Amino acid sequence: MAPESPNLVALEAAYRRGRRARVLVELVPVVLYVAVLGLVSGLRPQVIAAMAFALLLAIVGLWRGQGMGRAVYPGLLVGLVPFACSFAGGRVGHVCTGDTCVSLCMPLCALGGAVAGLLVARAVRREPSTVLTLGMGSLALAVGSLGCPHAGLTSLTAMGLGILVPLGFARLFARSA
Repeated sequence: MAPESPNLVALEAAYRRGRRARVLVELVPVVLYVAVLGLVSGLRPQVIAAMAFALLLAIVGLWRGQGMGRAVYPGLLVGLVPFACSFAGGRVGHVCTGDTCVSLCMPLCALGGAVAGLLVARAVRREPSTVLTLGMGSLALAVGSLGCPHAGLTSLTAMGLGILVPLGFARLFARSA
């Protein structure tokens, strides 16, 4: 194997510096987006910081994967649907009829997840990529989880299943067509 030329090494280093700089510049609107969603949600600042940090790590990981970088902005936009539904579920609380009371957070989280799953399936219809689909779906779930400060594990599971079920059907029907 021949040693690499110094020009090639310098060119590769410049490329990597440029990619890092681009990711940092593109993170600015994402940080603002997460900060606004976190402040609107009413979560404690420590919870917002932890969730935002996890979301930003996921986004940096997606951008590092180059092709997965295409999932970031669509995933964040699709995530507004489960965020709005879970936020509404947390604010509405519960409905009482007679002697029974039912919380609306879990059904609204599932509904928001299902709509997000349909939107992701529609977005990746032209280019069915499992990696892109999972990237967009996971970002939608991460953004949606910021919406309800009272959402427990069952509500987040319902949101996740709401995202996965339409995606699974879309992948199944895409293969059979």
